[in-house]
Amino acid sequence: MRQRMFKVWVLLIVLSIGGIALGAIPDEVMMEWTGRAVLCSYGSERYKAFFLEPEVYSQARSDLADLRIMDDSFQKIPYIIQRGFERRQSNTTIYESQQIKSFKKKGDSFFDFKLSHQDVDKDTSGTGLCLNLPQENLLKRIEIFGSYDGEQWHLVWSGTVYRVDDLVQNEVDFAKVEKFGYYRIKVLDNAENHRILGLQLLHSNLIIDWQSFGRSTRLDYEIKEEERQTIITIRNPYRLKINRVHLKAGGNFKRRCRVFDEQGTVKNLEDTEVYNLDFEDVNVTKTQINLGKYPCASSVIYAKIDNRDNPPLNISAIDVDYLVDRVIFEATNSSEYYLFFGNPLAEHQDYDIESYREQVIRAAHELLQLEDIQVTETTAKKKETSFQWLFNVLMGAAAVVLITILLRKTNLSSTE
Repeated sequence: MRQRMFKVWVLLIVLSIGGIALGAIPDEVMMEWTGRAVLCSYGSERYKAFFLEPEVYSQARSDLADLRIMDDSFQKIPYIIQRGFERRQSNTTIYESQQIKSFKKKGDSFFDFKLSHQDVDKDTSGTGLCLNLPQENLLKRIEIFGSYDGEQWHLVWSGTVYRVDDLVQNEVDFAKVEKFGYYRIKVLDNAENHRILGLQLLHSNLIIDWQSFGRSTRLDYEIKEEERQTIITIRNPYRLKINRVHLKAGGNFKRRCRVFDEQGTVKNLEDTEVYNLDFEDVNVTKTQINLGKYPCASSVIYAKIDNRDNPPLNISAIDVDYLVDRVIFEATNSSEYYLFFGNPLAEHQDYDIESYREQVIRAAHELLQLEDIQVTETTAKKKETSFQWLFNVLMGAAAVVLITILLRKTNLSSTE
């Protein structure tokens, strides 16, 4: 009896060892990630979003291909990375009109309008019309014609306008910009004798501007003077994607500058001058260095200011603007998610969510915050990583062999 109980305890120990070696932890979690963070969700939105923090940029690959999101069951979750957004601004010019004629022909009603204001030196152009419909309910097919002189008419639009209680469709968009000074509205089959009370010509300009997500911070720096130049060494330990450097400097000055990364590569600047001119009749300043369309994520950035024969600038502080990325993913039933990062060997992931990213971006999100960010520098462990999988396999195989031997001995003892 004691021998059998001993064998049972040995079997349980072996099974425990085998469970450690062949556990169901996903391979992504077992890989050598140098950083992880926690995301806690409390809302019910279908999509969750969060911004990456400096600690993530310090460890992650420059293309962020090593980011992995997992739920509380360590199941991998697809995501997209959003680096900015479109800002749309509409500017509409309105031209009033006056009715000059109305008549009826073969059941159709005609209403002619002339634009009230026309610049004699420039054609009046429009992208659409807004019609003043009567207050009663109506649903009518109409045709819109344009004319330069009120005599020759050209069809520019046809469709339906209506007023049904509080639902109104009275604006039409042209297929292209039109430059007519006269407009005719033809109401088809107008047995009810509905009237078009007025007309406005609209010219809408849609301005689309790309805006990146950004933040600001203050970085450490060192200054030295060398051959009539001020050389500023800016420390960027988190490898932030810096797109603008602000110099806090007083006095009147006007200097040229250049910017280099740690490899000595010159960055293309939008403007190579910094200046501060403070006089009684003029006060202009530009002490920021714009790095153009391509931010610098170098761990060290050098700014060289040409002083010529002037004394060096009195720089009291340096602030930087840097770009950040927003990550969006679809929620599961988890209330807690994990972000893993920092693996140069990780492969780029190809997710379906990328094919409908615009719809995901427009959807409502719950904005989460990265918490409990942990970063571990592991140099010795990296050398052992390639052998870890072999160790796990050997331990699992040994566990299987021991279980088989013990089961056979147990069966032999039972038969005896």
